[in-house]
Amino acid sequence: MTVLDKVKPVVSKRLLGKSKIPVSEIGLACDLIGREFGVEENMRAFSVLAAADNCGINFWDTADVYGNGLSESRLGAWQKKNKGSRLVATKAGRAKELFPDRHQYDRMRRSIEGSLERLQVDSLDVLHLHRLPERILRSEQLWAWLDDFKRQGLIKHFGACVDTVDEALSCIERTGLTSIEVVINVCHQKPAEQLFASARANDVAIVAREPFAHGLFSPVTVTSTPEQKKAYSYLERSRLQQRSMLQKIKELVPEGMTLEQMALRWLLDFDEAVS
Repeated sequence: MTVLDKVKPVVSKRLLGKSKIPVSEIGLACDLIGREFGVEENMRAFSVLAAADNCGINFWDTADVYGNGLSESRLGAWQKKNKGSRLVATKAGRAKELFPDRHQYDRMRRSIEGSLERLQVDSLDVLHLHRLPERILRSEQLWAWLDDFKRQGLIKHFGACVDTVDEALSCIERTGLTSIEVVINVCHQKPAEQLFASARANDVAIVAREPFAHGLFSPVTVTSTPEQKKAYSYLERSRLQQRSMLQKIKELVPEGMTLEQMALRWLLDFDEAVS
C-alpha cells in the first residue's frame, strides 16, 4: 500500500457554467496522454489517469487531434474499465479534414462521431470548438450546427477554446454556451480584467489554459510557435527578460508555497475559473 492509498487528497468542486455539473476546480490536461512514451506507453498514460482519479480530479480536457486521436482512445479505454463520475471535455475543428477553412456540417458531424467512438460513449459531455479562425467562429451557421448536434444527442454541452479575449467576448453571449477555454495566468491577466465580469453575467465557466505560462513556471522547456508568441505577450520577451520577470514573480511566492501552487491559487481566487 502506497502513501496515496492511505491518504487521498480531494480537489474541491465547482459548477461548470450553465451545465451546472460539479467538476474539480483543477482539471487534467490530456494532451500529453496522446504522446508516445516508449515500450510502457499505455502504463505511463494510465498511471496519470489513476493519479487524477485518486485526487478527485474528474474534469478531463482532451481533443480529437491530441496524438491523432490517441488521447481520446486512452481515455475511453480507461473509463470502460474504471467507472466513475468524470466529465470529459473534448474539442473539434482543427483536424486536417476541417482546418483552416473546410468546416462543413457533415465533416463536423463525422469529427464528433469519431470522438464518440474513441471515447466509447454515446454522447460527448462537452464539445469545445478548437481555436477556430475568428471569421468562422463568428458564423451564425456554426452555432446552429452545435444546437443541432445537441438536439440529436451527440453532445450534451458545448463551448469554445479560443486564443484571445476578443474571440472569447464574441462567443460568451451565445445561447447555450457553457464554457470558454482561454489563456490566463499570472503573466497574462488580461482575461481577468476584461472577460470575467461578462462570464459571470452569462453563467459561463472559464477554463484556464496555460496556468504555468507555457512552461515558464516549469523546468521543462516548451517550444513556442510564432502564433503563440504573438498571442501571449510574455512569450515575446527575450529569454533574459523572461528570467527577470520570473524572478520578480518568485519573490511574491508566500512562504510554504511553490511557484506552481501560487499560480494555481491565483487562478482559483476567481470564482469563474476552472484550471
